[in-house]
Amino acid sequence: MDIENNNNNLEIPSDLAAYHDEIRSASMLLDYAISVGHQVPDDVILEIRKSEQYLDTTSSPSAEIKASFDKSYRDLAKMMTPVTARTLKATDDKLGKTHLLLMAPKQTLSDGRIWSRKLWLMTIVFFLAAFVGENLQYIVNHPYFTVDFDTGKSVLGLSLVTWQVLAAGFKTFVPFTYGAIGSCAFLLRTCHRFVHERSFDTNRIPEYYSRILLGLVSGGVIILFIDPDQTTIKISAVALAFLAGYNSDFLFTTIERVSAAIFPKVPAETETNEAQQSQITEISLDKVIEEYGKATTPEAKKVLEAIIERIKERI
Repeated sequence: MDIENNNNNLEIPSDLAAYHDEIRSASMLLDYAISVGHQVPDDVILEIRKSEQYLDTTSSPSAEIKASFDKSYRDLAKMMTPVTARTLKATDDKLGKTHLLLMAPKQTLSDGRIWSRKLWLMTIVFFLAAFVGENLQYIVNHPYFTVDFDTGKSVLGLSLVTWQVLAAGFKTFVPFTYGAIGSCAFLLRTCHRFVHERSFDTNRIPEYYSRILLGLVSGGVIILFIDPDQTTIKISAVALAFLAGYNSDFLFTTIERVSAAIFPKVPAETETNEAQQSQITEISLDKVIEEYGKATTPEAKKVLEAIIERIKERI
């Protein structure tokens, strides 16, 4: 299949067009490597520069020339990792695009900076949701929260009961929002570093969305393992939710360790009597205590303390 070259109106075979794209990518990566002072071997520079002459012609180079270019491009890519031609394009405003909500009209931004601004927007939205959840119940219960006693309506035409239900719902959602804020804070920090280092990869954006979702879930799930009314808690529940969102791997690692300690692998066909079940509970308790001794963070110890107390209640 042939495609049309818009620069010289020559028809170029698709395999040669792909080769041209590789040459442009290698040239871009080489230009960046030289601009930041990398010690690129002379033979690599020479081979890539020699290949640039094929950009202005429809003649196809020999297999030996292609192989020599591929080896030089491979060596350069290995030297420059994690910076690649794709990440350079994703962090170049000149090769960017417009976005109606995130920038001024006719302004172009790179994919990396657009994603950074999306993170700003998501962080602000989650922060506002947390702010409303923390304060709405107080506002609704305040004496100055106006209510028309004739119609039973209050602000925005909603009844006081409706506002109280909304306030309770937002309050329940607060730990989840703090978990999402923690994930956004982590991603903002790493995103800005990737953009600055020119290593931002658009292929990882789905992974970043997944991390935000995991942070949202982690912030709410971790509250299940603590009792906010206990006076021994050193940090607040929402602070713990934020930490869970910022480092969601910690939560899932702790859950896996606790699950392995409480539910040892037993064949499905094995039937246990009450004595055997008691023995399993004792073994599980020993394992949880052992895991508690290995814990290195206050959060992990707090989770394991709660599990130990629950197992002791069953013995």
